[in-house]
Formats: sequence, structure tokens, C-alpha cells
Amino acid sequence: MKITFHFLLAAAVILGSLACSKSTSQQKDLAGTASDVVEVYYFHFERRCASCIALEKAAKETVESAYAGPIKDGKLVFRVYNLDQKETETIAQKYMVVMPTLLIVKGDKQNDLTDIGFRYASSDPEKFRNELKSAIDAYLKGT
Repeated sequence: MKITFHFLLAAAVILGSLACSKSTSQQKDLAGTASDVVEVYYFHFERRCASCIALEKAAKETVESAYAGPIKDGKLVFRVYNLDQKETETIAQKYMVVMPTLLIVKGDKQNDLTDIGFRYASSDPEKFRNELKSAIDAYLKGT
């Protein structure tokens, strides 16, 4: 029942966004706030498949091992949010997240790596790590 509800909710949001007259770049500009901190967010539901778990694990390991310095300096954060928890509602709405999602955010810019994550985190973890590091590096360098 819960899965059906989440699927219907996701479908409604997707259909609603297709009908929306705002451009994608305008929507992304509204999502973020000005900041020098690079934020890596992984959103998931309580019930998760093996791919969801692999994506979180690979993302967390990559960020923590490759970016210990920026994390220590407060220039990079990695956060995991459970979409089934009430306290996650505000941030999920801010970034328009309704399904498992991997986002990299800096100020008003955001990069959605969900597709890459689900495609490679289990089958080719090294490719996923490289893609994730490339996206994080671009934001840390300010591009």
C-alpha cells in the first residue's frame, strides 16, 4: 500500500511538473540558496532495494574517503534523508524530491546523479565513484 502511494505521488508530481510553465533552470534557481558549501544529499524511503542500499553505500564511501579535507573544513557535507520521516518533509519539498534521489547542491546550482547512481553503483562502482567525484570537484572548484 505504501509503495503504491509513493508511486502515485511520484507520478502526480512528474505529470504536474510536465504541465508547469516554468523552465527547468528557473526551477533549479528557486531550489537552492547562496552558499560556499557543497552538499551531497541522498534521499531514500524506509523500504529499500539492493540498488538503493548500494547507491547510498558507494556515495558515502566515496565522499568520506576522497574528501576528508573539505569535510573537515566545512566545505563539503554528506547527508542522508529518509523520505518516510516527517522531519525530512521540508528539505524534500525544497528540492522537489519524491523518490530516491542523489543530489549535489551548491548555492542555487544542483546536479542530480540519481540515474548514474542507480545505473553504476552496483554494476560498475568505480565508474560511479568517478562520476560522483567529477561532479563534486566541479562544485568545489566553483564551476
